[in-house]
Amino acid sequence: MKSLLKRLYRSICGPMPLSEFKDYNEYWEKRQTSNDSPAAEAPQDTPLHRFVSIADQIPEGSSVLDVGCGDGGFLRYLKKQDKNLSLFGMDISSEAVANLSQHGIDGAAIHLDTPLRDLTERDFDYVVMMEVIEHVHEAESLVLDTLAFSPKGIFITIPNAGYFMHRVRLMFGGRFPVTFVLLHMKEHIRFWTVKDFFQWSEHLNLKVTHYEGQQKGTKNPLRLFMIRHFPSLSAAQLIYLLEPKA
Repeated sequence: MKSLLKRLYRSICGPMPLSEFKDYNEYWEKRQTSNDSPAAEAPQDTPLHRFVSIADQIPEGSSVLDVGCGDGGFLRYLKKQDKNLSLFGMDISSEAVANLSQHGIDGAAIHLDTPLRDLTERDFDYVVMMEVIEHVHEAESLVLDTLAFSPKGIFITIPNAGYFMHRVRLMFGGRFPVTFVLLHMKEHIRFWTVKDFFQWSEHLNLKVTHYEGQQKGTKNPLRLFMIRHFPSLSAAQLIYLLEPKA
């Protein structure tokens, strides 16, 4: 009980992390060894909920581009699904891209001054950006840049700034919602509630056709019910599917 109260106090009143990283190669190295890393969201050998949810929505025989692929975990998961998918990953970390090739997946390193389209001549049925756009100053430009690949749909997963614990943190702790940053307060530089994201997507001439809360491995029936039926309030992270408007 004392441990639970301590964690609750830290969540509401605790300061933002301040551990620096010099570049995204070091960022991934530190993130992978952190107890709070995405790999810790689910038991070992259990895929993240967002992996399963998005994979289930991608039809057999599709081509998939993962922008900001990180360690390639999602692309490796897709490869295991035996759905005859064509896979390609992009990341600003050259080490992340090199890791893809070790698993037989094509990839390219992103350069900030180079359009994504210049990195490959392929078109893709689906573009995926998992936990990416909250790290990017010009998130609008990045999302619009992916339209050059003529995708049928764009999957975006992001932290939910409207999650009830973030509201509590701001109201009672006087602290800004950190949306689970791990290493430094600058790690997340953009923030959206569900309402914000719908309006933002409309501004980009994209339509949200589906969204759901990420379950993060929880098995609590009440919490699952709340996440499924009230994701804008009860889900710490969200999955969106966007489609270009005609």
